[in-house]
Amino acid sequence: SYEVEFYKIQNLPDPLNFENLASPSSGDVKCDELERLHGELTKDYSIRKSSGDLKKHIESEIAINVKKFNHLYKDADDKCKNNPELKKLFDEIEKGISVEYELANKFIISKNDKVIIKIKRDNFEWVFEFGNEPSRWHISYGFGFTPKTLEPSTYFLQEVDSSSYSITKKNNPSGGDLRFLPTIHANYIFTNQEKKMQAGITAGLGANTENIAVSLGLSSFINYNIGITIGVAVYSMDKLNSNYNESDIISENLEFDQIHEKVFRPNLFFSLNLRLGKNPFESK
Repeated sequence: SYEVEFYKIQNLPDPLNFENLASPSSGDVKCDELERLHGELTKDYSIRKSSGDLKKHIESEIAINVKKFNHLYKDADDKCKNNPELKKLFDEIEKGISVEYELANKFIISKNDKVIIKIKRDNFEWVFEFGNEPSRWHISYGFGFTPKTLEPSTYFLQEVDSSSYSITKKNNPSGGDLRFLPTIHANYIFTNQEKKMQAGITAGLGANTENIAVSLGLSSFINYNIGITIGVAVYSMDKLNSNYNESDIISENLEFDQIHEKVFRPNLFFSLNLRLGKNPFESK
Protein backbone atom coordinates (compact mmCIF):
# COMPACT_ATOMS: atom_id res chain seq x y z
CA SER A 1 0.00 0.00 0.00
CA TYR A 2 0.99 3.59 -0.52
CA GLU A 3 1.05 6.47 1.97
CA VAL A 4 0.58 9.98 0.57
CA GLU A 5 1.45 13.14 2.52
CA PHE A 6 0.71 16.70 1.49
CA TYR A 7 2.56 19.68 2.98
CA LYS A 8 2.05 23.36 2.25
CA ILE A 9 4.90 25.48 3.58
CA GLN A 10 5.89 29.12 3.33
CA ASN A 11 9.36 29.81 1.98
CA LEU A 12 9.40 33.47 3.01
CA PRO A 13 8.62 34.24 6.68
CA ASP A 14 5.63 36.46 7.41
CA PRO A 15 6.54 40.14 7.80
CA LEU A 16 6.57 41.73 11.23
CA ASN A 17 3.11 42.78 12.38
CA PHE A 18 2.74 44.95 15.46
CA GLU A 19 -1.04 45.21 15.19
CA ASN A 20 -1.34 42.31 17.62
CA LEU A 21 0.17 44.61 20.26
CA ALA A 22 -2.70 47.05 19.90
CA SER A 23 -5.08 47.78 22.74
CA PRO A 24 -7.78 45.13 23.33
CA SER A 25 -10.34 47.81 22.45
CA SER A 26 -9.06 47.88 18.87
CA GLY A 27 -12.11 46.37 17.13
CA ASP A 28 -10.70 46.57 13.60
CA VAL A 29 -7.73 44.40 14.54
CA LYS A 30 -10.02 41.78 16.10
CA CYS A 31 -12.30 41.76 13.07
CA ASP A 32 -9.34 41.21 10.75
CA GLU A 33 -8.10 38.32 12.88
CA LEU A 34 -11.59 36.80 13.16
CA GLU A 35 -11.99 36.94 9.37
CA ARG A 36 -8.60 35.29 8.92
CA LEU A 37 -9.48 32.49 11.34
CA HIS A 38 -12.88 32.10 9.65
CA GLY A 39 -11.08 31.55 6.35
CA GLU A 40 -8.76 28.98 7.93
CA LEU A 41 -11.60 27.05 9.56
CA THR A 42 -13.84 26.93 6.48
CA LYS A 43 -11.32 25.75 3.89
CA ASP A 44 -10.50 22.17 2.87
CA TYR A 45 -7.79 20.27 4.70
CA SER A 46 -5.78 17.31 3.41
CA ILE A 47 -6.50 14.95 6.27
CA ARG A 48 -8.45 11.90 5.19
CA LYS A 49 -5.68 10.25 3.12
CA SER A 50 -2.72 11.72 4.97
CA SER A 51 -0.50 9.75 7.31
CA GLY A 52 -1.24 9.67 11.03
CA ASP A 53 1.35 12.25 12.11
CA LEU A 54 0.25 14.82 9.50
CA LYS A 55 -3.41 14.23 10.32
CA LYS A 56 -2.76 14.87 14.02
CA HIS A 57 -0.76 18.00 13.16
CA ILE A 58 -3.56 19.49 11.04
CA GLU A 59 -6.25 18.56 13.55
CA SER A 60 -4.18 20.21 16.29
CA GLU A 61 -3.96 23.43 14.25
CA ILE A 62 -7.73 23.36 13.74
CA ALA A 63 -8.33 22.98 17.49
CA ILE A 64 -6.05 25.93 18.25
CA ASN A 65 -7.81 28.12 15.68
CA VAL A 66 -11.24 27.17 17.08
CA LYS A 67 -10.17 28.28 20.56
CA LYS A 68 -8.71 31.54 19.21
CA PHE A 69 -11.85 32.30 17.22
CA ASN A 70 -14.15 31.57 20.15
CA HIS A 71 -12.13 33.77 22.52
CA LEU A 72 -11.82 36.71 20.12
CA TYR A 73 -15.47 36.63 19.10
CA LYS A 74 -16.66 36.87 22.71
CA ASP A 75 -14.52 40.01 23.27
CA ALA A 76 -15.26 41.57 19.86
CA ASP A 77 -17.36 44.70 19.32
CA ASP A 78 -20.86 44.72 17.80
CA LYS A 79 -19.50 45.34 14.30
CA CYS A 80 -17.74 41.96 14.35
CA LYS A 81 -20.56 40.11 16.09
CA ASN A 82 -23.10 41.33 13.53
CA ASN A 83 -21.12 39.81 10.65
CA PRO A 84 -23.41 36.90 9.62
CA GLU A 85 -20.55 34.59 8.54
CA LEU A 86 -18.64 35.10 11.78
CA LYS A 87 -21.80 34.70 13.88
CA LYS A 88 -22.73 31.45 12.08
CA LEU A 89 -19.33 29.92 12.76
CA PHE A 90 -19.41 31.03 16.41
CA ASP A 91 -22.86 29.45 16.87
CA GLU A 92 -21.57 26.19 15.38
CA ILE A 93 -18.58 26.21 17.71
CA GLU A 94 -20.80 26.85 20.71
CA LYS A 95 -23.04 23.92 19.76
CA GLY A 96 -20.05 21.65 19.25
CA ILE A 97 -18.78 21.91 15.68
CA SER A 98 -18.51 18.66 13.73
CA VAL A 99 -16.83 18.90 10.35
CA GLU A 100 -15.60 16.10 8.09
CA TYR A 101 -12.56 17.23 6.12
CA GLU A 102 -12.25 15.86 2.61
CA LEU A 103 -9.06 15.45 0.65
CA ALA A 104 -8.60 18.75 -1.17
CA ASN A 105 -8.46 18.22 -4.91
CA LYS A 106 -6.20 21.21 -5.38
CA PHE A 107 -3.84 23.52 -3.51
CA ILE A 108 -3.85 27.27 -3.97
CA ILE A 109 -0.17 28.18 -4.05
CA SER A 110 0.37 31.81 -3.15
CA LYS A 111 3.50 33.80 -3.84
CA ASN A 112 6.44 32.30 -1.92
CA ASP A 113 4.42 29.16 -1.01
CA LYS A 114 5.58 25.66 -1.78
CA VAL A 115 3.71 22.32 -1.75
CA ILE A 116 5.57 19.09 -0.99
CA ILE A 117 3.98 15.72 -1.84
CA LYS A 118 5.56 12.58 -0.40
CA ILE A 119 4.60 9.10 -1.62
CA LYS A 120 5.85 6.14 0.41
CA ARG A 121 5.77 2.42 -0.21
CA ASP A 122 7.73 0.03 1.93
CA ASN A 123 11.31 1.37 1.97
CA PHE A 124 10.85 3.64 -1.03
CA GLU A 125 9.91 7.31 -0.95
CA TRP A 126 9.18 9.78 -3.76
CA VAL A 127 9.15 13.52 -3.08
CA PHE A 128 7.63 16.13 -5.42
CA GLU A 129 7.86 19.88 -4.87
CA PHE A 130 5.62 22.47 -6.53
CA GLY A 131 5.66 26.20 -6.07
CA ASN A 132 7.76 29.32 -6.32
CA GLU A 133 11.14 30.29 -5.00
CA PRO A 134 11.10 33.12 -2.45
CA SER A 135 11.29 36.51 -4.12
CA ARG A 136 14.73 38.08 -4.01
CA TRP A 137 13.08 41.51 -3.69
CA HIS A 138 11.30 42.88 -0.66
CA ILE A 139 10.44 46.22 0.91
CA SER A 140 11.52 47.30 4.39
CA TYR A 141 11.24 50.44 6.48
CA GLY A 142 14.35 51.89 8.08
CA PHE A 143 15.43 54.08 10.94
CA GLY A 144 18.33 55.73 9.12
CA PHE A 145 21.09 57.97 10.48
CA THR A 146 23.97 60.03 9.08
CA PRO A 147 26.80 61.60 11.15
CA LYS A 148 26.76 65.41 11.21
CA THR A 149 30.53 65.43 11.75
CA LEU A 150 31.04 64.49 8.07
CA GLU A 151 28.89 67.35 6.74
CA PRO A 152 30.49 70.66 5.66
CA SER A 153 31.18 73.21 8.38
CA THR A 154 28.69 76.03 8.83
CA TYR A 155 29.38 79.66 9.85
CA PHE A 156 27.88 82.63 11.62
CA LEU A 157 28.63 86.37 11.71
CA GLN A 158 30.48 87.50 14.79
CA GLU A 159 30.22 91.21 15.49
CA VAL A 160 33.58 93.01 15.35
CA ASP A 161 32.17 96.46 15.90
CA SER A 162 28.91 98.29 15.16
CA SER A 163 29.49 98.24 11.39
CA SER A 164 31.58 95.12 10.67
CA TYR A 165 31.20 91.38 11.12
CA SER A 166 33.58 88.46 10.88
CA ILE A 167 32.61 85.16 9.20
CA THR A 168 33.30 82.62 11.95
CA LYS A 169 33.08 78.82 11.92
CA LYS A 170 30.57 77.23 14.28
CA ASN A 171 31.75 74.59 16.73
CA ASN A 172 32.02 71.21 15.06
CA PRO A 173 29.30 68.67 16.00
CA SER A 174 30.35 65.94 18.41
CA GLY A 175 30.81 62.38 17.21
CA GLY A 176 27.40 61.37 18.56
CA ASP A 177 25.45 64.04 16.67
CA LEU A 178 23.34 62.21 14.10
CA ARG A 179 20.80 63.24 11.49
CA PHE A 180 17.67 61.06 11.53
CA LEU A 181 16.29 59.90 8.17
CA PRO A 182 13.19 57.63 8.13
CA THR A 183 13.67 55.58 4.97
CA ILE A 184 11.82 53.17 2.68
CA HIS A 185 14.16 50.49 1.32
CA ALA A 186 14.02 48.22 -1.71
CA ASN A 187 16.21 45.19 -0.91
CA TYR A 188 17.65 42.64 -3.33
CA ILE A 189 18.79 39.47 -1.58
CA PHE A 190 21.88 37.86 -3.10
CA THR A 191 20.77 34.33 -2.29
CA ASN A 192 17.28 32.88 -1.87
CA GLN A 193 18.39 29.74 -0.06
CA GLU A 194 16.55 28.89 3.14
CA LYS A 195 18.93 30.40 5.68
CA LYS A 196 18.45 32.36 8.88
CA MET A 197 20.80 35.10 7.66
CA GLN A 198 20.57 36.84 4.30
CA ALA A 199 22.77 39.44 2.63
CA GLY A 200 21.79 41.87 -0.09
CA ILE A 201 22.02 45.31 -1.65
CA THR A 202 19.62 48.05 -0.59
CA ALA A 203 18.46 51.25 -2.25
CA GLY A 204 16.45 53.72 -0.18
CA LEU A 205 14.48 56.94 -0.27
CA GLY A 206 14.43 58.89 2.99
CA ALA A 207 13.01 62.16 4.21
CA ASN A 208 12.72 64.31 7.31
CA THR A 209 11.40 67.82 7.97
CA GLU A 210 14.53 69.36 6.42
CA ASN A 211 15.61 67.14 3.59
CA ILE A 212 15.08 64.30 1.12
CA ALA A 213 17.84 61.71 0.65
CA VAL A 214 18.64 58.73 -1.56
CA SER A 215 20.82 55.93 -0.22
CA LEU A 216 22.62 52.82 -1.40
CA GLY A 217 24.30 50.19 0.74
CA LEU A 218 24.86 46.58 1.72
CA SER A 219 22.47 44.89 4.12
CA SER A 220 22.32 41.87 6.37
CA PHE A 221 18.96 40.39 7.41
CA ILE A 222 17.74 37.88 9.97
CA ASN A 223 14.82 35.83 8.57
CA TYR A 224 14.21 38.60 6.01
CA ASN A 225 12.48 40.68 8.71
CA ILE A 226 15.17 42.53 10.70
CA GLY A 227 18.26 43.99 9.07
CA ILE A 228 21.09 46.49 9.18
CA THR A 229 22.23 48.58 6.22
CA ILE A 230 25.57 50.40 5.88
CA GLY A 231 26.25 52.58 2.85
CA VAL A 232 26.11 56.16 1.60
CA ALA A 233 23.29 58.68 1.42
CA VAL A 234 23.19 61.73 -0.81
CA TYR A 235 21.24 64.78 0.32
CA SER A 236 21.37 68.57 0.39
CA MET A 237 23.83 70.18 2.83
CA ASP A 238 24.77 73.76 3.74
CA LYS A 239 28.27 75.03 2.98
CA LEU A 240 29.88 78.44 3.02
CA ASN A 241 29.00 80.43 -0.08
CA SER A 242 31.86 80.47 -2.60
CA ASN A 243 31.84 84.28 -2.47
CA TYR A 244 33.08 84.21 1.12
CA ASN A 245 35.93 82.76 3.12
CA GLU A 246 36.36 82.10 6.81
CA SER A 247 37.45 85.25 8.75
CA ASP A 248 36.27 87.62 6.00
CA ILE A 249 35.11 90.96 7.38
CA ILE A 250 31.88 92.26 5.91
CA SER A 251 29.89 95.40 6.65
CA GLU A 252 26.38 93.94 6.53
CA ASN A 253 24.75 91.60 9.04
CA LEU A 254 23.58 88.85 6.66
CA GLU A 255 21.23 85.96 7.38
CA PHE A 256 22.40 82.32 7.51
CA ASP A 257 21.03 81.54 4.02
CA GLN A 258 22.85 84.55 2.57
CA ILE A 259 26.31 83.31 3.50
CA HIS A 260 25.64 79.64 2.73
CA GLU A 261 24.65 77.68 -0.34
CA LYS A 262 23.05 74.27 -0.85
CA VAL A 263 25.15 71.40 -2.23
CA PHE A 264 24.40 67.71 -2.71
CA ARG A 265 27.06 65.49 -1.16
CA PRO A 266 27.37 61.87 -0.04
CA ASN A 267 27.61 60.94 3.62
CA LEU A 268 28.02 57.72 5.58
CA PHE A 269 24.61 56.12 6.19
CA PHE A 270 23.48 53.32 8.48
CA SER A 271 20.01 52.05 9.20
CA LEU A 272 18.01 49.54 11.24
CA ASN A 273 15.44 47.95 8.89
CA LEU A 274 12.15 46.21 9.60
CA ARG A 275 10.07 44.29 7.08
CA LEU A 276 6.49 45.08 8.07
CA GLY A 277 3.14 43.74 6.96
CA LYS A 278 1.78 47.29 6.64
CA ASN A 279 3.23 50.65 5.61
CA PRO A 280 3.84 52.53 8.92
CA PHE A 281 3.64 55.89 7.08
CA GLU A 282 0.22 55.10 5.60
CA SER A 283 -2.57 57.42 6.73
CA LYS A 284 -5.30 55.81 8.82
